[in-house]
Amino acid sequence: MSRGEVVVFQRIGVESVRPIGSRGEPARPSARCGTGRTPALYSEGAEPMLRCVPRWRITGAVSRKPDGNPAPSIASQPVERQGLDSALRLFVAGFVVADKRGQVHKRLLTAERREETLGTLPRWLAGTTAPLAGAAQSPAGLRSRFGELVGVQIDAAGARRTTIAGALELGRGRASLFVDDRGWVALVTLADGVPLLCSRL
Repeated sequence: MSRGEVVVFQRIGVESVRPIGSRGEPARPSARCGTGRTPALYSEGAEPMLRCVPRWRITGAVSRKPDGNPAPSIASQPVERQGLDSALRLFVAGFVVADKRGQVHKRLLTAERREETLGTLPRWLAGTTAPLAGAAQSPAGLRSRFGELVGVQIDAAGARRTTIAGALELGRGRASLFVDDRGWVALVTLADGVPLLCSRL
């Protein structure tokens, strides 16, 4: 199980056990429990009595975002290195200051420096850039403005194809970058800050 996952258990039955008593006898199975409830508890100085123990098994895991909330279910498709490289070339050509384009492209293409670079990205942006405001701060607002604008979203975990509205939702509480397929619009989200919209429209 990886960090950031919550294990899901399923109850598959109940059995009764008699725990180690004051005389030191080992715990051993006892009669079946019909209700799964604990029929008796311990009392000081008395022999431990029969108790029912539920049996569980792991059935899966649910990913969680860094803030502890379940990651949203957003339609997306993984992007291979070639697709990531193409998206980054569009982004740096349109939205990064000239003397930093090669460095930003290289660092975002590989995983080692990606998270750090995404966090400092706003200082290297060029062109028309503005914090999201008003209705545009929500996925529905972005969808209303841009429609189902498709592109590549990049974060520390990798890259995936999604819409700009999906990228905003996926990027909440973390550093990420979205660039549309034509390189005309980009969205930068931050771990602690208002998302930035970059546009050449």
